[in-house]
Amino acid sequence: MQTKIEVSPFLGVVPSAVEIGTRLKELLNKREELVNTLDKELASGTYSQYRVVSYYLLEKELQSLREQLLLRAEDTPLGRDYLQYQDVLKVRLPKGDTYLVEESQKMAQLPYLTKAEPFYDDYVKLLELAANDNVELYVEVFLSSNKVSLVYEHGLFQRAISLEEGREGVDCTRLILPYLERRGLTTLVSLAQIPKSAVCGYLYTSIVEDEITPSRSYTKLDLTPQLISTIRFYASDYIEFGMNFAKRDDECKFVQDLGFDTLPYIRYNLESGQTISSIIEDWVSLLEDLADVSALSTNLRVSIASHHSHRFKEFGFDSVVINPILWSVNPQKAKLQYIHWKQTLEGLKPFAVVSYLDVTSHFKVDGQSSIGFYDFATNQSQLVDRALDLGSYVENTEDLGVEVAGHKLVELPLESPLDILVLGLKPESPVYFWSSPDLNIVTVCDSLGRTVDQLLRK
Repeated sequence: MQTKIEVSPFLGVVPSAVEIGTRLKELLNKREELVNTLDKELASGTYSQYRVVSYYLLEKELQSLREQLLLRAEDTPLGRDYLQYQDVLKVRLPKGDTYLVEESQKMAQLPYLTKAEPFYDDYVKLLELAANDNVELYVEVFLSSNKVSLVYEHGLFQRAISLEEGREGVDCTRLILPYLERRGLTTLVSLAQIPKSAVCGYLYTSIVEDEITPSRSYTKLDLTPQLISTIRFYASDYIEFGMNFAKRDDECKFVQDLGFDTLPYIRYNLESGQTISSIIEDWVSLLEDLADVSALSTNLRVSIASHHSHRFKEFGFDSVVINPILWSVNPQKAKLQYIHWKQTLEGLKPFAVVSYLDVTSHFKVDGQSSIGFYDFATNQSQLVDRALDLGSYVENTEDLGVEVAGHKLVELPLESPLDILVLGLKPESPVYFWSSPDLNIVTVCDSLGRTVDQLLRK
């Protein structure tokens, strides 16, 4: 029988693989709904910051769950079956395709830069240093859905393979073939001498209907020939054994010379003395110039296009994905009134009781009133030896809580006492958090939006 793993009570309990998988499936379904809604908002030229934050939190939560599930996948028959399924998909691939697919997946996985990421400070210092040398950047739209790899043998198109997580190796030739035939891309004369190569990129349609939007997974839908005829392909990377490109724009020019369209891009010159804040403000305005592709095009891929790219590669990467709009969205700020401990299915856990900044809790015990946590704590020495539910002594409970997207949030769940220590949470002091009530995700963080796990990785 699958059981939870007991660890230090200070850190809590490790959930079972079944629990992780159930939550993962639930959020993947919600992601489909959220992406569908966001696509429609982008298509109409509108979107809410709350929706962007929800998408950001959802992706972070999915990443965390995937990492946990990977660690515990062999604990259950379901997990082992999934790993076996992935192996079967790879076995089905023609000889030589495995390398191309694996390399294509690597190309599509880029670090996501926000103020909350552990490498943020180091990358910013490097970027601001590059500004002093007027370094040129290559800024392009970055899509996160419908990643595929087109396999060529001696310049002849053979098949299209899905790179989507959980559907790696699925043949999706029928989705892309009409486009390649229209564009004359089934034969690439310049690759006639290359035994095997691949062009990695994204399927995309601007059609927005009930069933299909730009970011929905096309491999999961039974598309009509008419809808398939609207799909186009944007190339992003070229894969060939032993071939590497010195700079990102060199690679883009190579696939363009092959006859493929690349995602909308612009060259951006850093100017001496520019700060990361002014650079990001410029990138927000660039989004309007690159808006031909919606599909969550709030994401940009930023690459170093000059000779300085080697300095960034030494740091770990010369390309990052950035959501400039998210940079204008800060975590919510509230006032921490006190820490409340509650019994949950996972054990005794702390909750931060919050309010707006101008609210102070009023306590009353045996006719004696106190204003604020510290006044209460110092005047109630007779209660020291009792197990207290502070909420039962609060007189102005109606004043507690903050509103998030139409929901009143009174308690912020904390993972463990570690949250209190790392974030320095104190009564009557500010507390910062990310929240998406629709997804049931609430996460405490510091003023920059960094969560405890991110701070511990620094």
